[in-house]
Amino acid sequence: MSDSDLQELDYLVIGYITEDEAGHRYVPGGSVYYGSVTALRLGLKASVVTSCEENFPIPKDMADSNVEVVPSKVTTRFRNEYQSKSGYSVRKQYVGNLANEIRLADVPLHWQTVPLVHLGPLMGEISKDIAEAFPQSLVIASIQGWIRELNPDGEVVRKYWEGSDVLTQVDIAICSKEDSHSNGDIERWASMVPLFIVTDGSRGVTVFDAGSESRIEAISVKEIDPTGAGDVFAAAFLIRFSETTDPIESATFASIAAGISVSARGVQAIPDKKAIESLRANL
Repeated sequence: MSDSDLQELDYLVIGYITEDEAGHRYVPGGSVYYGSVTALRLGLKASVVTSCEENFPIPKDMADSNVEVVPSKVTTRFRNEYQSKSGYSVRKQYVGNLANEIRLADVPLHWQTVPLVHLGPLMGEISKDIAEAFPQSLVIASIQGWIRELNPDGEVVRKYWEGSDVLTQVDIAICSKEDSHSNGDIERWASMVPLFIVTDGSRGVTVFDAGSESRIEAISVKEIDPTGAGDVFAAAFLIRFSETTDPIESATFASIAAGISVSARGVQAIPDKKAIESLRANL
């Protein structure tokens, strides 16, 4: 890849790509997968820094992304179990393998000026100095990977996370309601970052902006596969916010993108901008 190609990149996402158990087979997953595909569908030039086995087949949906791999003996492996509780989808996750940590030295120097940066850790794999390495970029952090640990059974559980080492270094942060222990967590995290977003599945999202709270309703769709919806939302929000600087407009746009994405398995239904605007016009 030439230096001119690197300079044209619009969006960088960092974190594990995963093998997600789906019946008797494995399918790609992770914030880098869903985020990069979202960026590509929205017309951006995407780049990825991840850690996995060197021979891991990069999914064809990511073929137009520029991918930097931190070699590992294993690829991170997840098993997701979804149950319906009070009419809403509740997820349990289990982890088999964990790939190597991603350090600042693993991020190509040319990529440290990419305009849009998405930090998407799944299990704390991004070193904390990466959060402060993009002073010229608009940075969103999907914080789920910093507030997780594994119990003895390999189940992903929440842990206490103070958060200031990351949140004070980024422009936007996002988590799901299930990632927090209490409203106190959300209030503390929201106080450290200019924009904080809490997603709550089909119940919509809440945007915290300079002390104010705004609620955005989710669109009504037939949910086939909710995996990756939060990553689609984060990438779409970042992209739209870079265009408008309007958090409510950006959250509305991202909610529609995420809502459409759950109507099929994997990344099949992640929409382009035309599909988002078409659905929006009919709401």
